[in-house]
Amino acid sequence: MMNLRPTRIAGLILLALSLLAGWQVSLIPSPPVYAEVGPHLVPGVTVLMLGLLALAYLFADHRHQQADALNDPDEQPNKGAGKRLQWYGLGLVALIVLIPVTGLGPAFCFTALLAVYLARLSG
Repeated sequence: MMNLRPTRIAGLILLALSLLAGWQVSLIPSPPVYAEVGPHLVPGVTVLMLGLLALAYLFADHRHQQADALNDPDEQPNKGAGKRLQWYGLGLVALIVLIPVTGLGPAFCFTALLAVYLARLSG
């Protein structure tokens, strides 16, 4: 049986997502004959790159070249990571709420001020 390390599972998930996206691109209807630009190029190239990256990730996992920091005792979150994550979540919620009400400019200004506060908070 195949050894399913977390990196291999992630690579298989990426490969499955790229196959799903490729199927979705194949369902895009073709434009009329007189159209100069078709809707398949950019999604097709994106799916192709995602598939190539998934295969490269799986190949690196097969050769045991993945950096797995999960089991490294020196790797741990910085102090206050939970509080910063809560502030980031608040900023995203504020952005979602403020964009329809105030528009992009004021919403981005508020988010930028929140980012400055977070930078000072984390030291």
